[in-house]
Amino acid sequence: MFTYDHYIKTCLRYKEEGYVFKSLNENKKGKSIWMVHDCDLFLENSLEMATIENKEGIFSTFFVRLGARSYNPFNKYYLNIIEEIIRLGHDVGLHYERVFISETVEKDVKRQINLFKNLLNKKIVNFNIHEPTREKIDISKILPEVNRCYNSDYFKNVKYISDSGARWREGCFSSHINSYEKILVSTHPTWWSKTSARENY
Repeated sequence: MFTYDHYIKTCLRYKEEGYVFKSLNENKKGKSIWMVHDCDLFLENSLEMATIENKEGIFSTFFVRLGARSYNPFNKYYLNIIEEIIRLGHDVGLHYERVFISETVEKDVKRQINLFKNLLNKKIVNFNIHEPTREKIDISKILPEVNRCYNSDYFKNVKYISDSGARWREGCFSSHINSYEKILVSTHPTWWSKTSARENY
């Protein structure tokens, strides 16, 4: 089920069971859950998710692309959405994909983080990768201090669950409560809606 109602009820169940929703740079002590959203398409869906989470005291991180065709963070309309997500108490990071092909991957990541930082006038701390399988590059060891890819050293010994392609390959994150002490949940707001996926197309 990819409804907002199911999503928030699941998050609240995690809280009831003693999990703490943490930032990507917080300590890993105790029952911990890191909720991240990859903003592949339509930032409006991300704002909807951020608003719902804010009402229930759920913290998450939204990873934003700089090279998406469906939204442009340098456009004032989309920039306002990103700034509103931050105002709602969430964090944002770079959803990395190759842009400056002439540079090494590490330099490309650094350059995009710097661009994003200057755009928001806010320090951008973390990044993860957009479509790692299709990109066919392994950046799990690049810039370890800010790297929050699912296979980075930072998330070693943390269970990873994702709704990639609108499919939970190991079952919905609602089915993993108390199965793991530490869990990283990656969602894509494009798949989520009030009642039907048709709302987003």
